[in-house]
Parts: sequence; structure tokens; C-alpha cells
Amino acid sequence: MVNRPKQRIKQPHLQPARNWFDYLLEGAGWLILLGTFWFTISTYADLGDEIPTHFDAFGNPNGYSKKVVLFLMPILSAILYASLYILNFYPHTFNYPVRITPENALHQYSTATRMIRSLNLSMVVVFALISWKMVRNAHGLSDYIGVYLLPLILLLVFVPIGYGLVRMGRD
Repeated sequence: MVNRPKQRIKQPHLQPARNWFDYLLEGAGWLILLGTFWFTISTYADLGDEIPTHFDAFGNPNGYSKKVVLFLMPILSAILYASLYILNFYPHTFNYPVRITPENALHQYSTATRMIRSLNLSMVVVFALISWKMVRNAHGLSDYIGVYLLPLILLLVFVPIGYGLVRMGRD
């Protein structure tokens, strides 16, 4: 018996319309991304040669690097944001937990693109929080977010994914 590769089923090529909430998610993401760049540039000169760049589970710094590493946060955030923004124009290429048919394609694509927009905004917020934490600790300031940073990051990442997958499974 010969194992043949499964044929990829062609999914309908639809682009779901964006509503005001989709534009709000995208706009907030772009604003936070620009704000992270502005924050990094405006605080860079005030920092010492080394800054905390790694934190333990309680938010205490346990790794240090040259301050130029601070620019990695907005740069990586911008690359990720732009990549997911562009990817969202091709929902027919995503993997879905249900079979895509002409009848359910619009619902599935709308849910998936909303999930990606929400995740994209969450990721920009995560990178902004990490930048903010690095700068605050570099200035010797303690913050109230320390022990809550890791659970907050996990919530920001997994809540949009979980919500989207549950909505997609209700087809």
C-alpha cells in the first residue's frame, strides 16, 4: 500500500469586512507600538551603560546587558506586529479547528482575523510592558507589577487565542 500525501482542500478566498472594533484594535496596536519607540528613544540617554534585561518569576532582575538591547523590544514588536497585520489579509491560509466550507468560511475567517488582531495588540502591550519594566529597574525604581508580570503576559497571550478557538469551534 502506498502512502499518498493528503491533498490540501482549497478554502474559499474571502476577505471579511472589518468593523469599528477591528479598526480600534489595529489603531491601538499601532499607537502602542509608536509609543514604545518614543519611550525607548526618550529614555535611552538617561540610562546607565547596563540595564536589567532578564527577570525572575517575581519580577526581580537577574540578567543585565548593554543598554542598546532596549531597542530590541520595539524592533521585535514592530516586526511581529507588521507580520501578523499582513498575514491577516490571507485568512484562507490559516489552520482551523473545523473544516472550512463555503457556508462557514466567512464566520471562521472573521473570527480568526479578530483573534489575530487581538493577539497582535496583546503582543505589542507585552513588549511595551517589558520595555517599561527594564527602564524602571534600570533607574532603580521598584514597581508594583513585578510578581504580576508573568501571569499578565500569559493572560494577554492565551486569552485571545482561547477565546478565538472556542468561537471557531462553535460553528
